Amino acid sequence: MLVAGIKTVNGLTVKQMQQLRKALPQDTTLIMVAKNKLIGKAIEGTEWEEALKPALKGMNSWLFVHTEEIPGALKPYRDLQKELKLENYFTGVVFEGKFYTPD
Repeated sequence: MLVAGIKTVNGLTVKQMQQLRKALPQDTTLIMVAKNKLIGKAIEGTEWEEALKPALKGMNSWLFVHTEEIPGALKPYRDLQKELKLENYFTGVVFEGKFYTPD
């Protein structure tokens, strides 16, 4: 499983978010807007708690992807990013229990 935080302030508009949702693999990928406090409560006491904690900053959308669908889920985001000339809006990614910075 891959979990990625995506900045929503000065990032994607509602229309762009809807466009992205439609482009993602439907059965194995979920993107949602949720308060960091709610995500923090949901992962409290799980293997995700320490790994995801650095991404719980600012306003985020959250991308949840089953491992086998990672390329199929990231491609629509990257395509939209190129099309709209957006910066890298990831606040961080957790994959296989390890946190990766936006860089």
